[in-house]
Amino acid sequence: MKRKILLLSIIVCANTLLFGCLENKKKVEDNKVISEVLGISSDEWEEKLKRIDFTEKYPEYKYVLSDDDIFNGISIANYDINIPQKADKLQEVVEYGNLYGTDKDSDKYIQISLIEKEKNYSIDINYETGERINENGNFFIDRDKEEYINEKVNMIREVIN
Repeated sequence: MKRKILLLSIIVCANTLLFGCLENKKKVEDNKVISEVLGISSDEWEEKLKRIDFTEKYPEYKYVLSDDDIFNGISIANYDINIPQKADKLQEVVEYGNLYGTDKDSDKYIQISLIEKEKNYSIDINYETGERINENGNFFIDRDKEEYINEKVNMIREVIN
């Protein structure tokens, strides 16, 4: 009986270590892809964000590096993107990078998204030209639309530059 428990414990520990190592390897690979796409390393992102005192200047926002089939870049949100949320209160996301998984040499975009309950709005803006590429939904928050968009574009530009 003790032998079975010991063997089971060893198997559980080995699985935990193996999957932990695989997860860390995936994070390293994801960061490498992000670095290649955006031309900047994760450490450099962290340094930029510290330099502008991001968490002090924007305490209501959190940031993460993203690498998926839709967006490769940095995401800034008023909630923790890594934790699934109900959209019962306003969720704001501002992203910068390669839109729709395009290659690293393609144009960079800013995407602003708002979601609350059944309402949603998003806009894609070419980072270099400021051209509005795609706009979906109705702007629904109690703010001037142009002022809000400019504020979020300036926030992302501050992080990037």
